[in-house]
Amino acid sequence: MTLLIFEQRILCHTLTKTFNDIPIVKYQNFFGNEANKIMQELKRRKLNDQLKNYELEFQHYEDLYKTEINIFESKLIYISLNHQHIQADILMTLLKCYLSYYTNRLIRQIRYKEACVHVKLVRQYCRHLLSKQQIVDVYPQIIVDVPKVSLNQIQLDYLSKSGKSGIFHIGNSVDYEKKAEAYRQKTGFYIELDSNPLWSVFDKVILLLNDLRSNKYILSWQLHKMMPEREKVQLDYLYFIPKPHKTGTPLKPIVSSMNMSTTGISKFLDKIIRPIFDKHARSITIIDGVSLIQRLEAYTTNGYLKPKTYLYTFDITDLYTILPKEESLDILVEFLLQHGYEKVQNIPIDIIRKLALIVSKENVFVYEKKFYRQVIGDAMGSAFTITLANIFMWEWQMQVVH
Repeated sequence: MTLLIFEQRILCHTLTKTFNDIPIVKYQNFFGNEANKIMQELKRRKLNDQLKNYELEFQHYEDLYKTEINIFESKLIYISLNHQHIQADILMTLLKCYLSYYTNRLIRQIRYKEACVHVKLVRQYCRHLLSKQQIVDVYPQIIVDVPKVSLNQIQLDYLSKSGKSGIFHIGNSVDYEKKAEAYRQKTGFYIELDSNPLWSVFDKVILLLNDLRSNKYILSWQLHKMMPEREKVQLDYLYFIPKPHKTGTPLKPIVSSMNMSTTGISKFLDKIIRPIFDKHARSITIIDGVSLIQRLEAYTTNGYLKPKTYLYTFDITDLYTILPKEESLDILVEFLLQHGYEKVQNIPIDIIRKLALIVSKENVFVYEKKFYRQVIGDAMGSAFTITLANIFMWEWQMQVVH
């Protein structure tokens, strides 16, 4: 009887187009509680088939590319033998450099789109957690249970190439927590609080914004941009992500600041200050490899790059979390004044400093059902932190140069 119904649905074109459209409830009479498991297994097999087909197609185009580039190189060498002025090796090197640059640019665009999707997934997951409990309990989550999931060699290769520096990290939760605790003890960036600070911070933000508006320091639309909503506000939460590209796989602290009381202020400040920094620091900023090559070519043309010229690179450990709060805000004011800004979008600089101060000072969050305040530095995860850190480094760079 079941096969007959299935046959009629095929003939009448009434089958659903995707697995997600299949009403599982209707089939529970046939499969009972196994209906969900069966559908999940079908989806997994379908996904594996699609991945396999994708890899085959990808390999086909990769082979085609290599074949075409070899044919082109052979023809170029043949032409250069008859025309001595044509240098085949130089032309091929330039072509491969161009193809490499264009490929890397496409990869960066794809990674950006992947990051956008990842942010949406994280937000959905956070909303799911909040629907179950008032406090977000953050732990390392199992994304792939390797012993239970059959992975072919192609899928394992993808996993090994994931993450920064092409490394996929599989770690132990006990080791993770030991490193997190050691980080907190070593740095002293955070102090534990006795009670939930969510609403006290919310009241401080509301009081400050209303006071600024009543004194006409900010406009109504600016107030609206920065004002938190009581129905949506929630406490930040701290989590750590491993850095497998560094020795010992240290952890990097991230404070999720999507719906904190100060999130609106942080985003607003970043939106109005970042373009100013980018404008005035463009001449001393190198953003990627292509930018570096262009700058070196300019230095060579102007006679700055000489045989005795030294090039230095360095890395600052935990930059965002060691920013001195008051000093970094003083440098922010200095930067704006030095470039002729007494107001930004009609907001006086001293008011901008007050707004930045509350973002930095009221950085509170939850971690493992305990409440904390960050007393040193700013949160890696707050929108304005990156811009503030860049301006702080601008001042440091100016001192080094002079």
